[in-house]
Amino acid sequence: MGDSQPGSVGFGVRGMTLRSSDRMGAMARERGRLGRWRRAGRSGRDDPPAEAGWSVADSGYIRPPVMAPVCLDDQGEAIRFGSRWGEGGPPHEAYSAVHYAERFAPVVTVAEAVVAYLDRTYDVIVDDISDLAQERELKYSITPEIAQARRVLEITPGLSDAARLVVVLTNFPSVELRAGAFFEAAFPDCGCDACDDEWSGCADRLEETVLAVARGAFSENIRGGRVVTILGLPENGQSSSCKLKYLPYSDAYTARARRLLKPLRAGWQPWPRRQTTA
Repeated sequence: MGDSQPGSVGFGVRGMTLRSSDRMGAMARERGRLGRWRRAGRSGRDDPPAEAGWSVADSGYIRPPVMAPVCLDDQGEAIRFGSRWGEGGPPHEAYSAVHYAERFAPVVTVAEAVVAYLDRTYDVIVDDISDLAQERELKYSITPEIAQARRVLEITPGLSDAARLVVVLTNFPSVELRAGAFFEAAFPDCGCDACDDEWSGCADRLEETVLAVARGAFSENIRGGRVVTILGLPENGQSSSCKLKYLPYSDAYTARARRLLKPLRAGWQPWPRRQTTA
């Protein structure tokens, strides 16, 4: 991690500083834009095209059987998440309430299966860095769920131009990802009652995101004080943009990230596959 590999940028356990408390609200609003993707276009001449048109099935990955918990309402009826609020939308109080979080437990199970698939398929090293991450309080993130993570896995491909990946299994339960220099994503990305997410959609997005990183359908650029990310998901290419100054990274970390990303005009490279023996 961090400075352990010359020329590489880790995931901020070293060299990270949290911004002062009076800027935390602005940081959270700006970081939130990372989750609001738009269909990718050619926003600059150096942007690589976002790969699209592939499918999870193409990779050979198969989701294992998952036992999903059944959540019951006050009348004893099974709750149909994803369609509870209708056209009127959720009540105001739902935005600050979290009930039935246990429904997301299968997302953690899926994440563990994806990591096992990556370890079998690609030339990678998978390290459980949970003890180190908890000791350092995971200062590369401001989310309290990550600070209480139950397991943190770092996946390092055997190619310096391929993006490293960190998979964080939280006690919410949820899964958070860190990839490349700056990319972050969470599954679910909120989990409040108003969002009304159901677990299978979160698991779909998790699998697609991780496999896109592994296949090299992922790029990051720093332009005009913003981090521009392009991710080629199966349905379409997507992009996001976030002001660099609002991200919780030290100046030293940002400088290393700039040096790392500068030659990667074509984006992060695909992970090398494991050599199979006859």
